[in-house]
Amino acid sequence: MRVEIYTTGSNIPELMDGDPRHSAWMFRLIEQHSSATPFMVVAFDRDKEAGHLLAIRFRDLRILPPGYYVWYSIHGEGVIAENHNKEEVFTALLDKLFTLFDIHHTFIEVRNLKDAKFAYGRLSDRLFFPRRDIRIYLSLHSISPEKRVTRSYKTLIRKAEKRGVTYGRAQNESETIEALHILRRHYINKVRRHLPPIGLLHALVVNNKNSAALFVVRYKGKIIGCSICLYDKERAYMAYSCGLRVSYRNEYPGIIAVWAAIKDAHQQGYSHFEFLEAKNAKAGSGYLNFILNFGGKQTGVLRWYHFKWRWINKIMRSIYV
Repeated sequence: MRVEIYTTGSNIPELMDGDPRHSAWMFRLIEQHSSATPFMVVAFDRDKEAGHLLAIRFRDLRILPPGYYVWYSIHGEGVIAENHNKEEVFTALLDKLFTLFDIHHTFIEVRNLKDAKFAYGRLSDRLFFPRRDIRIYLSLHSISPEKRVTRSYKTLIRKAEKRGVTYGRAQNESETIEALHILRRHYINKVRRHLPPIGLLHALVVNNKNSAALFVVRYKGKIIGCSICLYDKERAYMAYSCGLRVSYRNEYPGIIAVWAAIKDAHQQGYSHFEFLEAKNAKAGSGYLNFILNFGGKQTGVLRWYHFKWRWINKIMRSIYV
């Protein structure tokens, strides 16, 4: 199996459809609109693609603990052909990435793996250590969202609709810009939740309408909430959401912003709806309780870390494994 790393969007070959977080258009968006650096890793079996994944390198100067950090982030196992062993292809992609992980990186993280057992042995061999993480998703194919949402939230949604709150996909450029600025103001003070540059989000929802959507909540001609979703073949991913809860507390904009995305995903025929930001929520936190009210299922998954210092990895493995 031959594995290649692409660092320029124009050189990436045509790739299989799948998880939008590993798509070529996501690579190009990050390449053009973000300070992060994307790397596309592609595996070939007899000149046919076996799978690919997107790794992103970040740089940041932090105060606590003080230092200049360089880290690589990988979301999920990537996109792998159905006629190939997923763990085998993922292992080949990860091995190739280790030629890129030089001594200057601080740590590597692999998160959002759907199965806690997936590639467990190979990640352990590389001295990765696991931490418990949370994954929350809705099954939309068997029961409608109205039957899954809690009674209290169903009541609040009806109250908001009676007060004249409307919701749906952004209709024009002015709505898009207004909603993104509301989103930016909401996230600016969040410690555990981070928002990409506005330019990247704008290009994402405007130029990739089949793979991303911006939903807005309207009240008396004003936008009071919004959310952004990503889509693959069968699954919708809630990436970001917010609402002006202080100014419009009786209109429940935060709840409606999420509800708009869930309703749309169900109408579009997606089988599952997943909350990406659940990974950043602590057990029992307000945000976690908030999204669980929509009827989501909570499952435990693993997030894997690898520091450049072997002795730290060994100590952390003795604690967590």
